[in-house]
Amino acid sequence: MMTMVSAQSRIEKISAMFVKCTIHFRKALHMSPVCSYETVMQAMHYLMPKQWNEKEKMFTVVLKVAMFHGSNRAFYDALAIRLIDHIENSSFNLKLKGIAFNLKEKIFLDVLISDSKYALISGILVFGCFLIYAQSIFFTAMVLTTVVLSIGLGFYIYSVALGIDFFPFINLLVLVLLIAIGADDAFVLSVYFRSEKKKLSYLSYEVGNPYLPTYKEADALRAALRNSLHHSLLSMFITSATTAIAFLTNLTSSIIVLR
Repeated sequence: MMTMVSAQSRIEKISAMFVKCTIHFRKALHMSPVCSYETVMQAMHYLMPKQWNEKEKMFTVVLKVAMFHGSNRAFYDALAIRLIDHIENSSFNLKLKGIAFNLKEKIFLDVLISDSKYALISGILVFGCFLIYAQSIFFTAMVLTTVVLSIGLGFYIYSVALGIDFFPFINLLVLVLLIAIGADDAFVLSVYFRSEKKKLSYLSYEVGNPYLPTYKEADALRAALRNSLHHSLLSMFITSATTAIAFLTNLTSSIIVLR
């Protein structure tokens, strides 16, 4: 009986400590050193609801099982299923809020690798369609090269120039965004170039026409490219700038991965 009373007393003290730490954290008050412990911080930020109910009791159970270190994944998956079934279906009205087996990153990487094929397929389809439309292997290759070099330059600025070590995997979405923006701008330039080239088509040589010197034909192509760039640069800048501004607004977010 004394043991149960003592355990109940400790539970009430821990509950009161969590309430105090939560209130101090939300009001930016000075917190006790206990509140800065990793287990307490994880409970406040990941396990406890925003609206704290003092009548609810929360427990941390430590299993005599080693953390996952890259092997025997099936064992931990089966153990997680058994824990969920045992706790959720118990007669004590318990709810399992989380399990820490060090599996989160492994599961995320597996899903990321399996889903990366969709990004690859989308890139192939986009550049394939662009190749068919532009009818130029060189132009398509240059657009693809620009996208790849942009990714490398962006990663260099992020990790080396800015010295940011934290790299959330959500940043990999930049690959999809660059493919979309790059293809969009390339389509715009291609449309304008075709239009300008058509305007200068009277300079092209046809059977029966007077001979057209090569330098005049080259001048016509340069003029078409110059005019198409003049008309399309503003459109390409606006489409790219609006997308960039939309993502720059994430700097104001309190969520780290969005920043």
